[in-house]
Amino acid sequence: MSRSFRKQTVAISLVMLLFAAIVLTGCGREGKSSAGGTASYGSGYTPKEIPAPETDSFAAGAAYEDGDAYPAAEEAMADVNDSARTGSGTEVLRAPESVSDKLVYSGSIRLQTLQYDETMQSIHDKIDDAGGFIAYEDETDGNDTWYYNTSSAASRYAQIEARIPADRFESFIESLKDDGQVMNRHINADNISQTYADTEASVKAYEIEQERLLDMMDKAETIEDMIAVEARLSEVEAELNSYKTSLASMDRDVEYSTVSISVDEVREYTEEKDDSTFVSRLKETVRSSWSGFLWFMEGLLHVVIRLLPFIGVILVIFLIAHGIAKKTEPRRLARRAAKAQKRMQKFMEQQQRYMQKQPGKQAPPQNLPEQNTDSEKKE
Repeated sequence: MSRSFRKQTVAISLVMLLFAAIVLTGCGREGKSSAGGTASYGSGYTPKEIPAPETDSFAAGAAYEDGDAYPAAEEAMADVNDSARTGSGTEVLRAPESVSDKLVYSGSIRLQTLQYDETMQSIHDKIDDAGGFIAYEDETDGNDTWYYNTSSAASRYAQIEARIPADRFESFIESLKDDGQVMNRHINADNISQTYADTEASVKAYEIEQERLLDMMDKAETIEDMIAVEARLSEVEAELNSYKTSLASMDRDVEYSTVSISVDEVREYTEEKDDSTFVSRLKETVRSSWSGFLWFMEGLLHVVIRLLPFIGVILVIFLIAHGIAKKTEPRRLARRAAKAQKRMQKFMEQQQRYMQKQPGKQAPPQNLPEQNTDSEKKE
């Protein structure tokens, strides 16, 4: 096979490979980026070994058109991995020499104030004057009796999280003392210099490895070579973006300090003095007694009003029962009179029979049956 025909075949294969690699590695790069996320402050660089593609195009002795020879596959891959780990050549990896430490300042302060509105306005003005901004603010009013025309206890509360330039951090904290009574104050400084240096070194290592892989991508002649290099290149780019994001986050934290501000509204305490006299206390007793009596009468009136429907029903039932009893009264009295008459007649018959059996003797005393009727009792 001639050299020109072989080059045409490789060119057509490279075009088809590039199209497929863009689709496949694009999906893989997206999945790697979402799975990896942003690197934490404590992460470090761990280079990955790239297996050397087994292909004849990388064999020693293969030549370019201009006469330059390709290095062997094993030597090329080893060169990339060694460079990423040790920075061989002109670029040597080492911790960057920082002019000053990377310090992240944070603080919190709790204030109590009698002039809530003035204090809140002053805090906002001081944040603007310091060149900062408010990252979070929450304000609560616990007065749930505002619709009454009475004075209630102070109950407003606010929580502010501000980002202040680091060079104005201490002066800003000190200035807040003039806005109320300081109940709590806390300041913290976190030195992230070592973490920052490690992250910078990781970024540098991945950048070197990225450049080497791009060079290898340009020199690759077969699809297998390009797939092997492209797979590792996607991983390197994802890790590089993650570490760069972490560096940017640390730079923001170093540049802008975080200050948490709590504001409580309070009411001024006034001691009440007992300046009452005997007459005033007597008047107060009479007034309270009269108020209690009126309150009792008012309650009783409410009870009567609530019972009126029941009283009406009971009265109607009583009148109906009384009318029915009045209509049946004559018949009931007549029946009782007839029963009494029968008892009297039976008694008289017993007396006569006794006198006939024993003439001349007086009949023994016996209780006469009751002759009074219900009508007589009623009279």
